[in-house]
Amino acid sequence: MPIDYSAAENFIWSAARLVDRHRYILLFADGPAQPVIDALPGYRSPDGGFGHALEPDLRSPGSQPAPTLHALEILNEAGAADSEMARDARAFIASIAAPDGGIPFVLPGFEKYPHAPWWSGLQPEPGSFLTLALAAVLHAGGVNSDDWLDRATSWSWRSIETTEQPGGYWLKYACAFLDAVPDAEQARAAIASLATRVGPAAVVPVGGVEGEALRPLDLSPRRGSRSRGLVSETQVEAHLDAVESGQQEDGGWMFDWLAWSPAQTTDWRGTVTIRALTWLRDNGRLSRQRTTMKTPSRDGLGYPSIVEVMAAPRSEKRDPADGAPADPVRTETQSIESSAEPDDVVALLVDLRRVPDWAPAFADTVVGDARAGWRASKDGREFAVRVAVNKDAGTVDYLREVSPGREGGAYLRAVPRPGGGTVIVMTLPLLPDVDPADLAATLTVELSALAELLTRSS
Repeated sequence: MPIDYSAAENFIWSAARLVDRHRYILLFADGPAQPVIDALPGYRSPDGGFGHALEPDLRSPGSQPAPTLHALEILNEAGAADSEMARDARAFIASIAAPDGGIPFVLPGFEKYPHAPWWSGLQPEPGSFLTLALAAVLHAGGVNSDDWLDRATSWSWRSIETTEQPGGYWLKYACAFLDAVPDAEQARAAIASLATRVGPAAVVPVGGVEGEALRPLDLSPRRGSRSRGLVSETQVEAHLDAVESGQQEDGGWMFDWLAWSPAQTTDWRGTVTIRALTWLRDNGRLSRQRTTMKTPSRDGLGYPSIVEVMAAPRSEKRDPADGAPADPVRTETQSIESSAEPDDVVALLVDLRRVPDWAPAFADTVVGDARAGWRASKDGREFAVRVAVNKDAGTVDYLREVSPGREGGAYLRAVPRPGGGTVIVMTLPLLPDVDPADLAATLTVELSALAELLTRSS
């Protein structure tokens, strides 16, 4: 049953938190990432962690693992996994970790503030499923040099190997970890092992209110991910049907756990509405519906609506200050198919040291890492390269400063292919002094080399 997208968008504007409204613009209207990042400091504590009800069920001001996890997830969406804010959040997580890397479910100090009843009476534990969750989000953000992450990754592998009766949220975050961890072969073996410990319905009750459970898309939200080995296509399609039919009369979606306060309910509904739209989009249910939207072409902040973004030529860059198109920038986009899975494609792309192997026109050598930064060299000239990666969306952008305050570069996307494998899409800008035919030829050669490298690496 098609959703009412116009009503969903109106719900976001009328009820969602500021950070979620900016996330919506970023994720669904091709909007800027910086407003998302700028909305987070209000939830941040001096120690680098996050609180202040960023996790709506825990409304204390002090830093806690759960809201810090959510902040890192948002920073990943915004391509800011290696920002100063993200590094400070990682430092907070490391400061509360047990020697083996385990992270507790909650820290003392929240008790006198409003919170959901399930936070009360918890016994302190050195490690919880949030260890899996936080390790997953760091791996998904491309972090590859972090002492706590090394310990947490070892903790997570041990937990996956030894947990015989997985609970709902443990399973959700184990799947997230296995989707993101670089060792694809070990991850797929672990998924196969988990399949023997999970019921055939792929619906995992979590306790709480009647009907509260984690379902196929909670466990494996993206096509082409490793965790899809845990659920069937029939189960996923049935869950997507349920998501479509779950839209409320006000245009938003409702969660299935306890609604215990008006603020908590409103905060969560904005978040789960974006989650529902993301599930539908990433699983092929949303693109068919966008042309029916009836939103204004431009709001008072100068952001384009989804309809406008889809209708505008991709070569046209818009200036949000006045709503007028700026100088046109032409691009060349090509694609190639590979038998490699999307997660493996992204894992290769985020390692810039491999770029000269398939894109020598971009760089002769690349040194560095995601934490310290990357430096490329071409024809004896060195330049810094920033990688903006969103593993959930399958996007990897190679960016360098092309003029003061302005970045440009190569934009890649790994799109799951029905039946397995990946369609790799790459876009390059056409500079004024470059022949379009030459750029197209270069792009063809680079994509072919990338596909061949993926075949050799598999």
